[in-house]
Amino acid sequence: MGSNIEYEKVRNIIICETDKNKKGDLFNRLAYDVFHALGFGEPRFNIPKSGREIDLILQHRTENRVALVECKAHAEKVGGADVNKFIGALDVERGKYEQDGISVVGYFLSQSGFKGSVYEQEEERAKGRKERNEKFEMILLAPDGIVRELIQGHVLCTLEQAASAVKIQGEELYLCEQADLLACEEGWIWVLYYARFPKQEATHFAFVHADGNQLLNRISDIILQRAVLCNADFSGLIYLEAPPEKNYDGKAAQEAYFQYLKTELSEIQFEGMPTDKEAGAVKVDLENIFVPLQFYSNNEDEEDTKNKKRNILINEILGGSLRAAILAKPGGGKSTLIRRMALAYAYPERRLRVDDGLPDRDWFPVYIRCRDLENNATKSIMEIISLIVQRAEIVKYVNSFKILIENALQDGRILLLIDGLDEISNEKHRICFANQLRTFVATYPNVHLIITSRETGFRAVTGTIATYCKQYFIGGLKEEQIRLLSLKWHQAILGDSRQVEADSNKLCDTILRDKRIVALAENPLLLTTLLFVKRCVGYLPTKRCRLYEEMIKLLLVTWNAAAHDKLDMDETEPQLAFVAYCMMEQGQQKITRDKLEKYIIEARKELPEILDYTQVSPSKFIEQVEERSSLLIQLGYEENDLGQMTASYEFSHLSFQEYLAAKAIVKQWMPNSRNMDLVKALEPHMEEEHWREVIPLAAFLSGRDARPLIEYLIKRNEKCESLVDSDIGIIRNDSGMITLHLANCIANEVPVNQDLLQKSILIVLKRKRILERRRFEPGGYRAIDVFGTIAKSKYGNNFYNIVKNELFNHFEDKYVSEFSDEWIRLCLQMDENGLESNNILSLLKDDNRQKRVTGALLMMDKAFLCFYPRKVQEAKFTDVGCKKEIFTIIEQMLKSEDDLSVYSAAWCIAWAGFGEADIIPQEAIAGIAERLVELWISDMSASPNLKRVISWGLANVCIPGLKMEKKSGLAEVIESNFNAPENSRDRIAAVHVAIVTNEWSIDEAKLRLKQFGVAQEYSIRESRFLKIMKVVPIYN
Repeated sequence: MGSNIEYEKVRNIIICETDKNKKGDLFNRLAYDVFHALGFGEPRFNIPKSGREIDLILQHRTENRVALVECKAHAEKVGGADVNKFIGALDVERGKYEQDGISVVGYFLSQSGFKGSVYEQEEERAKGRKERNEKFEMILLAPDGIVRELIQGHVLCTLEQAASAVKIQGEELYLCEQADLLACEEGWIWVLYYARFPKQEATHFAFVHADGNQLLNRISDIILQRAVLCNADFSGLIYLEAPPEKNYDGKAAQEAYFQYLKTELSEIQFEGMPTDKEAGAVKVDLENIFVPLQFYSNNEDEEDTKNKKRNILINEILGGSLRAAILAKPGGGKSTLIRRMALAYAYPERRLRVDDGLPDRDWFPVYIRCRDLENNATKSIMEIISLIVQRAEIVKYVNSFKILIENALQDGRILLLIDGLDEISNEKHRICFANQLRTFVATYPNVHLIITSRETGFRAVTGTIATYCKQYFIGGLKEEQIRLLSLKWHQAILGDSRQVEADSNKLCDTILRDKRIVALAENPLLLTTLLFVKRCVGYLPTKRCRLYEEMIKLLLVTWNAAAHDKLDMDETEPQLAFVAYCMMEQGQQKITRDKLEKYIIEARKELPEILDYTQVSPSKFIEQVEERSSLLIQLGYEENDLGQMTASYEFSHLSFQEYLAAKAIVKQWMPNSRNMDLVKALEPHMEEEHWREVIPLAAFLSGRDARPLIEYLIKRNEKCESLVDSDIGIIRNDSGMITLHLANCIANEVPVNQDLLQKSILIVLKRKRILERRRFEPGGYRAIDVFGTIAKSKYGNNFYNIVKNELFNHFEDKYVSEFSDEWIRLCLQMDENGLESNNILSLLKDDNRQKRVTGALLMMDKAFLCFYPRKVQEAKFTDVGCKKEIFTIIEQMLKSEDDLSVYSAAWCIAWAGFGEADIIPQEAIAGIAERLVELWISDMSASPNLKRVISWGLANVCIPGLKMEKKSGLAEVIESNFNAPENSRDRIAAVHVAIVTNEWSIDEAKLRLKQFGVAQEYSIRESRFLKIMKVVPIYN
């Protein structure tokens, strides 16, 4: 049977669906499969153009070519009018592409074909285009053309293959000339017709799946029932059922295959770990160590874009979509997850051993580990699946396994698990594999597919896989998951007892106290490393340098000791440190294989005293480090400087790269390092963001020799402080990096004497605002947390005393907010119940100035939290009487001659007032407002920070209905603060006070705001008071 004749025998494409939307979806899927077969990528669809409509726009995957497509799923053949309309749209659009050098081809797909006149018309047009030397093509795809592309794209078996699959028993039948293609949710189905005599009317028919196998009888029954509702005319015809397979033992084949999965996947082996008194290998059942993971999606098409990073559980992924790609960083838990799924569905009883919400489905898991494929990666997916019998050593079941898989595919029961797509090392092979998967899901649209990959290695195939897979990312472990993995690990290694549980909880408390250690523990592999450090060393070091040192030593010396050759620590660490330093110099977190080897060769030249005697080649060294320690991890493949594809690597965590770079500086394991002092080595990198962790690590590793660096940082900060802009309290364009380095050095307990410590802490506190500003920058949490780290360090007592002394004994208006803010944090660190109303009232009632000021500052913080209830719900007041007493004392503090008392009380009122938390009792407002006006009128030029909180507080005690008497000089002060405000709170205070004292009418207030062009200033636009008074509009 010739191929062209074969296509011409296709009579109809029958869309077997009654629902209009589902019918459209089926035809769209058919179109997508056709264009994938033609080499095009993911479609954009329903694109309105110039009043016309082009259904699909597709970019060719490998050529600079675009397809513009019209699709018609009508019962009638398409006539010339529809084609002419489409050609008009093409003429408008193709010029836009062609002027950019992109060739355009037009396709018109019709389910029912075209009228004869259309072909004649298009033939004439084609001749004209040829005479004009136009490269543009217009292609008509009727049922025969659609089938031709599906067959050539290996989505659909040939008609000849389909006919050979039909087993006719009992009587002689003849295959009829024409066949139909049935499109249904189960896939593409050949409908073959048979007659009792040659060239007679059909009497029988058969269904053959796109894969070339006769359709399972139970699926045929479902389709036949659906066909009746779709008016598909099979009436009067006898259906040819598929006969039972001979010599088929599916049960034995399944049991043998599942036993292979159990042997391969069911245990996690920890090698070279101390289990009791000596190192050995520990095997743990996967379920005993597995922790349910959480996922998130970055899908831009999600309707709820605000919740793109919401936590998603595995049951939502498996239950919500047929196919998903799950990405994670190295050690993120991808392979363990996919092994868990394979075992859970091979052995349903194992699914119940972990409460991870896997759906209760009768899936048949097919597990493919990509690193095992090698040159087989370019084969079809069915060929790859067929190779399992060799790998599993179950070749005696080869035929039964083949039938078992084919039946499960038709049934939609296959759960295809692709582990480590990025581990197909050849990028072209990886792309080919992704395209083969696309063809496979076109043939078996109901197959359930899970792909795992590292994020980097996935980029080359993202476009292809996005056409048929939803994309998810594994999130970092949360506190609950960290505790659960730690407990499971302890129980697996040390046994199940109350003491083991207590030890696990204690270790987790240590981990969770330090955000930098938490950043490591969020990765399952690195959390496991932390647990083994504790087991090996006997405790978990809390100083970062000590922790990184022990983790690296464990990974290099002990990890996988039984499986791989020993690494010499004295030779390995200097080479890795040299590489880490060079990567930091280049601002790189990943490195190509050729550059990695180059740095190792350079290290051996620069450090002959240490590395002249190494016997391991650079290439072998890289392999040993990766296989033995996972300290270096291959990410994937990328182009090097010569445009060649080569492997790329990174350290398993950035912290290891930073630590090793710091050690390279201190030990002089870096290029041109002879006699280079610490300051000279670090000075060029002081303003570079990616060096912010290296500098304090290098300082700590230097011990007493870090003094010149601390003195250098103090001088640089003092110079910055002398240039502070008085308007904003910071130097314009000051990155704050120098201050952050000094703060981090103190937080990391770099050895310093009392004098340097005092100077360092004072400078860091005075420049607190510049560090606070970093909270809005990437990674800014580290800058904010540095004060908490200092307070908990061995320098904590010094830090506490300096804050206390500067705030209460050396009041300085310029820095009062910085020291007040830190004092609040220290008080709450010492007393977690510090914000309770009774505690605040007790402090305010005390005659001791320090306690009263502390009470006012804590009340300010409580008011702030009342304004932001999402932060602390418990901050709301429940004791009205207590609140009245508190604000009575706050009002008294405003009358004090002590600037700190007034400052703390005014700051409290600012956050507690009507414009913020609105918790000041009504009866207290008039008295507080009167006193604030008195302070406002007085000369406060020497205390700009005090003036700012008084203006802020005054603005926020102005409430609707408040009437205040005019005071001498008030009108002038209102004008001065409105026309020439000294801070961000003066103008809004002036407007509010002018209204409540009747200095301005409402209309005059509106006019003044308009004339000055300040109505859109944030404080005015968002003023609750002005909105209620109808001075500014209320925006929804």
